[in-house]
Amino acid sequence: MCVTLHLMPIAVESRLAPSVLIANVAIPTVFIALILLVGGLITGGIAFVLVHLFRRFSTKSEEPSDR
Repeated sequence: MCVTLHLMPIAVESRLAPSVLIANVAIPTVFIALILLVGGLITGGIAFVLVHLFRRFSTKSEEPSDR
């Protein structure tokens, strides 16, 4: 009887194992992926704005010298 009582929680724990793995692995992985995605978008946006501003000011500085 003690053996069956000991095996029952193991069976219940094995049924809960996939949900525990999802909670402990999948959710943090999704959060990390979202953080990296947002960080990449912010970095890409900043780089795009800097390149745009650099091109805008470099063409304005060349125009008076051509005239």
